Amino acid sequence: MWHGVGYLPHRPLMSSDPPSSRPRTKMRRFELEDASPKAFWEIWTEGPWVKIRSGRVGASARTMVSDEGTPEDAVRLEAELVADKRLRGYVERCTT
Repeated sequence: MWHGVGYLPHRPLMSSDPPSSRPRTKMRRFELEDASPKAFWEIWTEGPWVKIRSGRVGASARTMVSDEGTPEDAVRLEAELVADKRLRGYVERCTT
């Protein structure tokens, strides 16, 4: 289930586990250059959560969070969403 739909600043989620103990993937950034203005999409996982920021370059970003239940399911969803974005013409630009 996605939470935080709308133009919201990134905010940490509450959890009984300290953030340092949650498995995390690198943030991946994708851009759609055919759009005017250029669109971006970022994704990463933190424990069982998949986090996405998206929007137009130079405008407020939208942040969404989905609790997938387990870190493995979160990584699986990340891979599915990345594949979908690539099919739609998004190109990976950088990772952090």
